[in-house]
Amino acid sequence: MAPESMMMYLRAKAIADEYLSMSEIPFTIVRPGALTDDEGTGSVQASKSIKDKSQSILREDVASVLIASLTLQEAKNQTFEIVSGDKRIEEALNFIQ
Repeated sequence: MAPESMMMYLRAKAIADEYLSMSEIPFTIVRPGALTDDEGTGSVQASKSIKDKSQSILREDVASVLIASLTLQEAKNQTFEIVSGDKRIEEALNFIQ
């Protein structure tokens, strides 16, 4: 469960995600776990839905996933979740191909 201070943001993001996914605009929605500030590892876990919502991910790794998603045609019009994991980013994103 998210902290109370995040609830308004999360509600607004859910509305925006829903609107975008129903539009005709190409999109990729990446939903990271709790963000941390340590140096990135380049390894993540990616899935349509991560079961353990308490897992975190490094901000640098989120940025790397976003960059990788820009050039991955299979990521177009997809929504997926990411947390820290043991697979290199390119390998972790293979689930959407």
